[in-house]
Amino acid sequence: MKNFWSSFLAALLAFVLGSIITQCIALFAFIGFMAMAISPSSNSQVTSQIPDESILKLEIGNLPEKRQDLQLDFYKKSSSSPTLTDILRAIERAKKDSRIEGIYIHSPLPLIGMASLLEIREAIEDFKTSGKWVVSYADQYSQTGYYLSSVADELYLNPQGMIELKGLSTASLFYRKALEKIGVEVTVLKVGTYKGAVEPFLLDQFSEANKEQIQSYMQGLWGEISNKVSGSRGIALDSLESIVNRGPLFFAPEEYKTLSLADDLLYEREVINNLKEKVGLDEKDELDFVSPMQLLSTPSKTKATNGTVAVCYAEGVINSSEANSPFAKNVITEQLATELINYANNDDIDAVVLRVNSPGGSAFISDQIWDAVKFLRTKKPLVVSMGDYAASGGYYISCAADYIVAEPVTITGSIGIYGMIPNLSRLADKVDLRQDVVKTHQYADALSSIFRSMTPDEKERMQAYIERGYDTFISRVAEGRKMTKAQVDSVGQGRVWTGKQALEKNLVDELGGLQVAIKKAASLANLDSNYRIMYVNRESINLQNFYNLFLNNMSEKLMLRLLTPEELESLKETRNLRSLEGAQALLPYEIEL
Repeated sequence: MKNFWSSFLAALLAFVLGSIITQCIALFAFIGFMAMAISPSSNSQVTSQIPDESILKLEIGNLPEKRQDLQLDFYKKSSSSPTLTDILRAIERAKKDSRIEGIYIHSPLPLIGMASLLEIREAIEDFKTSGKWVVSYADQYSQTGYYLSSVADELYLNPQGMIELKGLSTASLFYRKALEKIGVEVTVLKVGTYKGAVEPFLLDQFSEANKEQIQSYMQGLWGEISNKVSGSRGIALDSLESIVNRGPLFFAPEEYKTLSLADDLLYEREVINNLKEKVGLDEKDELDFVSPMQLLSTPSKTKATNGTVAVCYAEGVINSSEANSPFAKNVITEQLATELINYANNDDIDAVVLRVNSPGGSAFISDQIWDAVKFLRTKKPLVVSMGDYAASGGYYISCAADYIVAEPVTITGSIGIYGMIPNLSRLADKVDLRQDVVKTHQYADALSSIFRSMTPDEKERMQAYIERGYDTFISRVAEGRKMTKAQVDSVGQGRVWTGKQALEKNLVDELGGLQVAIKKAASLANLDSNYRIMYVNRESINLQNFYNLFLNNMSEKLMLRLLTPEELESLKETRNLRSLEGAQALLPYEIEL
């Protein structure tokens, strides 16, 4: 016994001392970071010197719409981690910058959606109109990487590399029977024939209606991929389809060149030598590669004098979020409504573009943001630019805008609502777990107990609640889009559409990217061409919560040493799902690109 207490107290002391030491290290690191942030020397190299004969190098990985950096309100500095907007702005600037000779794409595995890829691809196509060249190289190309890189004038592949062209797929796990076996029952209440988010809890496979909509929008997305690749590589569409059906992933590398999927098989050092020849350098000379953030850190020569268009961002699941959690990134909360109201009351802003990249989430919070969008419209023009997703709750917050712009491959629509209530009573019986309830009123424990089934009366009332939510949803859309509720319902019912299909259904006004939306907002505000664009894509963090964010970033870095990025992303998704409350307007799945 004496040895036990000695070991226990030693372990407890070690834990306490370890905690104190960890906190001290974090505090000293924080103080050091603060000292660097406010020191004059740290700000002395904000701008970069771009030499002549430089090449813009694009390495596209994960591109968020909105950046949350460790920065104070009084300390602004360019970040080395670009957003999608940064990439688009850098390509546009490179087109006009005489110091930039061309673009080198080295993006074998971009971790972004189809609409984002299309925007970058179109920006590069516009860059090429200047007469400058674009070269791409990869050891291996993922399907998304090849779709982006095929825009290049010259596309090179490693002699031992591969190209992944396989088509699209959507998969979902179905939990009904597994949950039955462990004694878990899920009561599902929904409105929407096509609202597939609940099907894993009700069925053992996709319903026919869900299969129909999935096939429909996947065909639309694949049509975009195949048309662009076909046009850029000079391969007939029917020939490309034949190639894809043969499984290019398994081809011998020489076949990629034979089929015109690649221009040549080269090692990267050989590609670098080719780039040196293009800019007139000898083989022994060093190339000057410029990153997008380096290019953007150089002052712009254009001075805006006539009005301001603010671009703000709604990225992630719509949900309440723990502000001091490392999992709180990429979550749209009610804070967005507050920001939109502030923009409405800011006389220095003439028009607003709301960039939406969200699969939806909480119906309640979506409605609060919708109200702020509607209020902003009464003060100044508001245009929505849809990114990869603007579905369900993402469409809810968009529908009140003056004008909606979407990419042809944006996933949108999904106008429907659902709720799910678990019942663990049979699982509790298996382990002899019992719950007893004492209450003062009939509905005191309604929806709060997971150890009993809902009564028929509770189901009826909850279904009525969901139906009221759906009626509110289609009413909001009908008002914003100048349609009848019956018209909205006919394209609603949870049905998912591509941006191109949504244009045909009057759910959006125009196809295009962020720049199209900005120009439209400026036009609605009667601004001439010399207006300022204010990108509000950086979280402004005051001193009060700076330390908490600093610790959260350290926690995430620690988790990345223990988990792979994919495992960490799955953990974040699980935490987001756990925090879902109330009726949901949420897209159920993602597409495997």
